[in-house]
Amino acid sequence: MDDVRELITHAKHAHQRALIAMCGMLGLRISEALSVKPEHFEILEMLLTVRGKGNVDRTIPISGEAMSVLLPIIVSTPEGRRLVPTKNRGARAYLTRLGQRVLGYDIASHDFRMTFGTAVNDKYGLRAAQELLGHARSTTTEIYTLVTMNTLRQAVEL
Repeated sequence: MDDVRELITHAKHAHQRALIAMCGMLGLRISEALSVKPEHFEILEMLLTVRGKGNVDRTIPISGEAMSVLLPIIVSTPEGRRLVPTKNRGARAYLTRLGQRVLGYDIASHDFRMTFGTAVNDKYGLRAAQELLGHARSTTTEIYTLVTMNTLRQAVEL
């Protein structure tokens, strides 16, 4: 998650920071993040409803940290307009270039989703990660969640 924060710090525009936050701090697919509009948020409740694969809606709680990144773009984007007015290919290319420039290595848009899924799994378990990522089956979520050495160390400290 530190890399996600670092990328947000180096993004030049609010819509770029929003893209990184939605993918890296909320676990959205790139296509989901690109479809988000201001009316999809319940700001006071800190919730985002997003339409995922199979036209299934899911409601995601938003952390205070993510909301601090998203709020400026939410309030400045007219209703009916997308927060990130970029096409899929351009968004993916931007994330890759930013990763190379800031982190020194290639990243893909799905890497953000894996980072988020792994962090949630490590702290709250597979079911929480599955719900937040919007997977129908936990076996799909398992692909997105890496078991870190830190998790293995904690597991043996019964």
